[in-house]
Amino acid sequence: MLIAHVSDLHIGGSEDSVERAMRVREYLNGLPGPVDAVMVTGDIADHGLADEYTIAREVMRYDAPTIVCPGNHDSRTAFRTVLLGQSGHGPINQVLRLEGLTIALCDSSIPGRVHADEHGWLESELDRAEGPMLQDLLQPVGVGQPYGVDRGQAEAYGRVGSSPP
Repeated sequence: MLIAHVSDLHIGGSEDSVERAMRVREYLNGLPGPVDAVMVTGDIADHGLADEYTIAREVMRYDAPTIVCPGNHDSRTAFRTVLLGQSGHGPINQVLRLEGLTIALCDSSIPGRVHADEHGWLESELDRAEGPMLQDLLQPVGVGQPYGVDRGQAEAYGRVGSSPP
């Protein structure tokens, strides 16, 4: 199984951000064998503007199932509206189920934080997973990280992350 992980597109952050992201897309779409999924973790936009997400939506047209989550440069409202066609303001957690693998991405738009309800979400997704589950987020979560993650959050995330399939 081939899973591609793309991160930190920062569309709008520099003149070459779109070109760079399109080169990555063309590379992945041009691989001789199929890519089973593409995970795009955070900082899709650089300023969280709707126009940046409109561009990103085009740039992220991969030939494989794609799952995407926001990071600290992203605006949940614009991200959700433009990329997902949804409304709302809460955390944006995504799950992609493939044959033999579940991919779960957690919103980390607040650096170093995984919200308490996300722990429950991850645990329920783990319970529903048929086989292994890959979980990821943009920002680091762990004790001693520069964003001041508290020990309780790090331990709760670790419990979910170390549960057997």
